[in-house]
Amino acid sequence: MTPAGARLVATAIAFLASLSRSVENVPGLGGGTPVATPRRSIGWWFIPFANLFKPFQVVGDLYRRMALVERVGTAIVTAWWLLWILSNMSSRIATGLGRSRDIDGLRSSLQFVMIGDALSAAAAVLAVVIVRRIQGWADRRASAVRAATPSDGEPSPQTIVVSA
Repeated sequence: MTPAGARLVATAIAFLASLSRSVENVPGLGGGTPVATPRRSIGWWFIPFANLFKPFQVVGDLYRRMALVERVGTAIVTAWWLLWILSNMSSRIATGLGRSRDIDGLRSSLQFVMIGDALSAAAAVLAVVIVRRIQGWADRRASAVRAATPSDGEPSPQTIVVSA
């Protein structure tokens, strides 16, 4: 495996582990019941056809549930997902064109590689922003949960309120 491939695998593992853990923490942080279990939040990425929409649904649901306001816009999640899908499509087209034996086919392949790389980089930036927002909201919710827990360690029956 190339060093770039190893970095990609390590990044994917870290992202999926973070996603799973975040989904697992939603109920304890007052976010209700997520649309997927922690295991399914990972599994959907590997099921053909479902992987075109279910991971988007899981991340969008997590983003909404962890937000500190009742209604939060999810345009950033939609933009991330569209860039992710388009980057993968571009890479697949480049692979097909790369089998060409003529210079025009190879040139087209390289153009799709560059487009795919640019889209992938943009998707990665949005993914970082999304993860950081979710983690920030989770940290604030965790602080509110700790503040609402009496010193005896038993959770208070009151509703957790997190100010925006």
